[in-house]
Amino acid sequence: MDNVDKDLERAESDVRSLDHSQSQVNQTSAERQGGEKLERLSTASSGSSSSSSNASGPRRMSRINTLSDEHCGQAKHPTILSRIETARSQHSGTVGAGLKSRKSKKPLPNFGAGKPYPPPLPEQEEYVVEFDGPNFIGGFMIMNESLGWRWTEYLCGIMGALAFVLDLLFLEESYPPMVLVQKASELRRQTKNWGIHAKQEEIEVDFRQLIERNFSRPLRMLVSEPIILLLSIYMAFIYGLLYLFLTAYPIVFQRIHHFNPGVGGLPYFGMIFGELLAGLTIILLQPSYNRKLTKNNGLPIPEWRLPPAIAGAVAFAAGLFWFGWTGYTAKIHWIVPTLSGLLTGFGLLSIFLQSLNYIVDAYLMFAASAIAANTFLRSLAGAGFPLFAQYMFNALGVNWSGTLLGCVAAVMCPIPVLFYLYGAKIREKSKFAPTMPPMGTSEGKQRDEEDPASNKAENPNERPSKQE
Repeated sequence: MDNVDKDLERAESDVRSLDHSQSQVNQTSAERQGGEKLERLSTASSGSSSSSSNASGPRRMSRINTLSDEHCGQAKHPTILSRIETARSQHSGTVGAGLKSRKSKKPLPNFGAGKPYPPPLPEQEEYVVEFDGPNFIGGFMIMNESLGWRWTEYLCGIMGALAFVLDLLFLEESYPPMVLVQKASELRRQTKNWGIHAKQEEIEVDFRQLIERNFSRPLRMLVSEPIILLLSIYMAFIYGLLYLFLTAYPIVFQRIHHFNPGVGGLPYFGMIFGELLAGLTIILLQPSYNRKLTKNNGLPIPEWRLPPAIAGAVAFAAGLFWFGWTGYTAKIHWIVPTLSGLLTGFGLLSIFLQSLNYIVDAYLMFAASAIAANTFLRSLAGAGFPLFAQYMFNALGVNWSGTLLGCVAAVMCPIPVLFYLYGAKIREKSKFAPTMPPMGTSEGKQRDEEDPASNKAENPNERPSKQE
């Protein structure tokens, strides 16, 4: 133990002894002051009720030290003052720095006792989570001293406000019951017939029933419906990895390949091109889906949505292995882990979009509750994955972290295959999912012979005529 360490230990012991003695002094003085005040109070009241004052006598009152009383001695000690100033300087030099703060250019004095300075504090950006929408824009923003990391938040706020204004002005109502309510209101104004109304207007809204349906039904469907539960778990994993990539890509391209924050965000274009490829694939498959829908009299079969999701599941798992074992070392060219985004982006969008479409087609009138249950679970994953991302990559490395995530994705690959093969039988046992056999099957032909007009009445895409 050198002289500096001995001085620090001696100063800490002085603080403890000073704190103990100061607290005793404060308590004694408080008791004396309380006793004197009570004696004066009893003397003043003896003129009006002398018998009562003589019987009671002087009383002493004690009080409990508050936090400020306990630390008043510590705050005056030079060691504590030095620590307070150190904390203030760290705060003002990092996250507490103002927009117009300037860095000092004066050289630091010698530390003393021949010891080197502690490691320098990280830059201000290291204390802030970078949520910058398109990362290739946010990276260049934080490099610009006139903008800084705050403008990544400003940009997201501006884009959100613009989208809100556009939706408010140009987005029209599409919910059929509300469309009929608006239509009935317009007819009342035109015909002066105040008896015209829509069926939705006859429903009395019970607040308790509304709360129960909006909160309990999605949770009941989440735990009781195998389709919603398994797809929500799968989509939660995909959604969590979407946010985890915001940590993984900077580790690979900025820490390992030594790109700056601006250029380090450009590899996200690999994932963007993969998502565009998935969107193009779904568009090219849409004519085939429409032909099936026409042959089935407009009745959608949910399992028709799943083939792109099955291909995306395989591509997504392969992309994770690719990214992990090509991005862990700078010896492999940076374009190789960048191209892995083609598979991960393709799988991410195809799984996500087609799984949502499958849930909507499977539950129809309960689709909103099913989507709410799905959103609840994947939002938890989106909030939780970034919390352990740094620890996982630091402990396992990029290669084994990618392997772990790829193995989980590979285990979940059979989920869309399972519902593609057995989804119809699972929906037959559901309390919420209406089942409709496809045209051309024995069950479908029997249904058409019993009620030929049922197809038209049950068609969810049919709009009411003007007379209705």
